[in-house]
Amino acid sequence: MNGNNHKFENLTNDELENKIRERLGIFQTIVDFVSDVCLKIGKVIKREQGSCNTHIIYEITDFAGFYIYWSTGETQFGGATIKIRSINLSTTVVDFRYLGTNELGLEDIWEVNAFEEKLLRDALLEVIARKDKIIEMINEEKKVKESDVKQDRENRKERKELIDIANKLGL
Repeated sequence: MNGNNHKFENLTNDELENKIRERLGIFQTIVDFVSDVCLKIGKVIKREQGSCNTHIIYEITDFAGFYIYWSTGETQFGGATIKIRSINLSTTVVDFRYLGTNELGLEDIWEVNAFEEKLLRDALLEVIARKDKIIEMINEEKKVKESDVKQDRENRKERKELIDIANKLGL
């Protein structure tokens, strides 16, 4: 008997099935969230073409106080790793891998390394609910920054031209 089985002793099969269904629902919510935000605003930090797969790693260094890592297409059968860490608390909220479906095709195979339910419920689910607004804010900040960089570049170019003219005039 597995050492963790004792925590299930007081649950009926129906209660245990409900807990499993709830956890899988949370996993699916997280997978949908991470894939959506990473495809929209994530930075590709690695892209590798295998013989039967394309392995891509995305990251978002700060999404409303969370670091997000998504490694997808790890094998020819899929496979993905998701890690979300609270930046402020320096705590991993979730860290799990989806390894695909078992040989009989009956169940998905998950490997869970971290699952901080309290942090997930208190903070991450609220961020997930506000993801579209957060993406808008990040995109606006990016536009402002790009505009500032462009303006700075134009100012430096103008300054250089003025200095060149001043030098030609012997000033």
